[in-house]
Amino acid sequence: MLKTFLVFLVAFAATARAQATVEYGLGAGKAATTTAPAAGTGSIFDGLMERLQKVIQSAKPSSATETTSGPATFVAPLPKAPPRHAPAAAAKRRAPVPQPTPPPVYEDSSSIQPGIAYDELIRRFGPPMVAITDSPATRMLLYSGKDGRIELQVEDGKVISVTVRKPPHTAVTLPG
Repeated sequence: MLKTFLVFLVAFAATARAQATVEYGLGAGKAATTTAPAAGTGSIFDGLMERLQKVIQSAKPSSATETTSGPATFVAPLPKAPPRHAPAAAAKRRAPVPQPTPPPVYEDSSSIQPGIAYDELIRRFGPPMVAITDSPATRMLLYSGKDGRIELQVEDGKVISVTVRKPPHTAVTLPG
């Protein structure tokens, strides 16, 4: 019983370590891709400040002989904003959003029979999970079905053998 517990503990530790490694990689990948779009924002503000300086300089008096009685104030005109509530105008400008096409529905791969042509196999059951090419005329295809893993041998464009591998039944018994 202690031996079973130790085997379970070792197997769980290895699984937990693998899971942590995968999650770390996913997190690092997201961090790398989410900060890249913000990289150019500094240059946008630099250009904005340069244009603002030009507007201010053009508003100053051109000769030193002009005098004013009080402090000069310059207010640049704001661009005209579009109306906030214009549903009819907004509806005309918006293009209709195309509806996504639903994914194709394939037959259960447990019903694959020897003799079926490769093209019909792909059309009816979809692409395989794994395809291994032994030679130009021979392939091994793996599908997942309700009954387990289905291994197909394809030669010259036809399925010549179908083998169904049922998943092994495993059970873990905890002490107690």
